Amino acid sequence: MGYTLPLELTLFVISNIEVEDQESLRSFSRTSSVFLEPCQRILFSHIHLRTFQFASSQGATPGARFLDLLLSSPRLIPYVKQITISDFDNPWASWLPNDLKLVEALDKLDLKKIETFDLKRNYRAKWVLLSQPVRRVIVEICQSPALVDLSLSWAPLALVSVCGPSLKRLRAHDCATGAYAADITPIRRSTDISLENLQLYHPFDLAGVIKYLSDPSTQVRLEHVRTLHVRASVGDDYSRLPNLIQHCQSTLEVLKLEPCTDTIDGVADALRIPSCPRLTELDLEVDATTPNASGERICLAWTARAIAHIPPSNSIKAIRLQLSFDLSDVPGELNGATGTVLFSSLRSISTSIVKPGSFPHLKNLDVEIHSTNPDDDDVESIRTWIIGALAMTPERDLLRLKVFPHPDYGR
Repeated sequence: MGYTLPLELTLFVISNIEVEDQESLRSFSRTSSVFLEPCQRILFSHIHLRTFQFASSQGATPGARFLDLLLSSPRLIPYVKQITISDFDNPWASWLPNDLKLVEALDKLDLKKIETFDLKRNYRAKWVLLSQPVRRVIVEICQSPALVDLSLSWAPLALVSVCGPSLKRLRAHDCATGAYAADITPIRRSTDISLENLQLYHPFDLAGVIKYLSDPSTQVRLEHVRTLHVRASVGDDYSRLPNLIQHCQSTLEVLKLEPCTDTIDGVADALRIPSCPRLTELDLEVDATTPNASGERICLAWTARAIAHIPPSNSIKAIRLQLSFDLSDVPGELNGATGTVLFSSLRSISTSIVKPGSFPHLKNLDVEIHSTNPDDDDVESIRTWIIGALAMTPERDLLRLKVFPHPDYGR
């Protein structure tokens, strides 16, 4: 005797499938006509336009393919809630500047209902080189009153100035500040943007990005940011980060930092994190073995100093250390002089964490070990070495370790 699930339960199962799991969604959609519409609603909720996706389409641009899809299946139009435009794969052959079919396709959507927009460009991209229709439709997407999540890479930060108060999450990587987009006219909002999640990275002008977002005239408020993710590149970045954190000091819950090994000027530049009463998660992504311009591998030492400076009044419950090692570039690997320095830094981190009263609410120290060594499967030996360096006593049961070997090793 066969059994069937009630329709409501089946639709609930489908609604919980991640949009990235395209294969499962397609399989469900072919099972029955009942599943076709709910599966397609998820499948086409996120449109990702990029060049390599259309390599077999006899030269058709991403915009042309998308337009053909909408013309042949107009019922899909109201499903689109997220748009990703990826124009970074080939900096020498950008497709976006003159893809007018893309404009025609996007104009068929109800852009006022777009909730997520991700614009990924490359280091050679120039806003002024985009055709006026392409620039116009990008601005219209950013103006969506439903837009909650905006991600910009190598794009004008001024696009934030046309967003509405619905915006809650902003990711800005390598975004141009200043007069790079004079044709973008800021809107005057009756209500300011109040960000809850902010991710920033800029290789040479993080200070300019922070200044732009902190300027009251931009009508962007940072006082309600709960998650802050910053990758710093130069020594001056560290001196400005405390001021950024102070904007959201009373609301910040998760802080993720990526110290950049290439340009850290010295261990003395270690960040002093202000006291944040709601900060419960600290995430540090550290490249332990890449040297800076002076040949020093001090990123781990910088991290140890930053942790040591955290005031004991903190509320941190979880610390996550993501440590990357490439021992193919380390003389003597972990048994030489460099290994001794790294060992000392890890021991300092452990000492700061277990010191009585230093982290009174800490429940977990999660250490992820990533080996980027393409020549040797050395992640287990690194794991053993790290356990010895941290020397965590089992009584507090803090330490949890995960290892990730080089993904290409053995291929």
